Amino acid sequence: PDLTPETQHEFAVAAVDAAGNESPKSVPLLVSTTVLVDSFDDNDAVASYGWGEWKSFHDGTAKDGLTRLELDAPGFDGSGAQLFYTVDSGDWGFANIYLDFLGGNSVDLTDSDIVGLNFKMSGRQGSKFNVQLGTPLAQWNWKYYQFTFEATSEWTQVNLLLERDFYPSASGIPYSIQEVLKNMTSLVFETTDVGTSGWLVIDEVEFTTPTSTVNYDGSTGSGSGGTRLTVTASFGLVVLLGWLLIHW
Repeated sequence: PDLTPETQHEFAVAAVDAAGNESPKSVPLLVSTTVLVDSFDDNDAVASYGWGEWKSFHDGTAKDGLTRLELDAPGFDGSGAQLFYTVDSGDWGFANIYLDFLGGNSVDLTDSDIVGLNFKMSGRQGSKFNVQLGTPLAQWNWKYYQFTFEATSEWTQVNLLLERDFYPSASGIPYSIQEVLKNMTSLVFETTDVGTSGWLVIDEVEFTTPTSTVNYDGSTGSGSGGTRLTVTASFGLVVLLGWLLIHW
């Protein structure tokens, strides 16, 4: 069934034999839907539920005019946000698409019990990107907690746990990831791969809570200490299993 984002639901199952005898119900399973950030179906820069605004930035050897953001690109289902970029050869350069939380004001994700990040992505095969947790704590040293991945030409679901899969972008980072989660200003998808051109599309960006029904297959990603994870169960599957048990 279609479930409203940011709501909790309780499921229990029972078995019925051929004579119509019903077993006691199982211990209830409490789950919640994921917290939608943006599905991009409205084709504008404003994220869902007041999370902020999508923007793009580039600097260094990233070329003006060749780095741009389109918010009405073909997505996984409907529209997606697409970054086109060119980072010339040189010492450094970067291009990104980022969600600016509340005009750069800090957001405490722990207030909403957020523990994970999900998104779908497609891009130039092998293009290297980081998902960074933007924070004013990094203002003077530009050291972030991030997850590194390589884009795939086919749509791929990426599911991450923030405290497990994000790692420091450099040594000597002077703050913990727990401090970052209490003081976040942006969510950044960025490439710093000098001498490359490419594109990345993201869609269905959402946060997860401890009770979100997201299962993980444990497949390995390209991040240092991180994992690329794929959803293997959904609310529909939970309901289907319950129906089968009841009518077995």
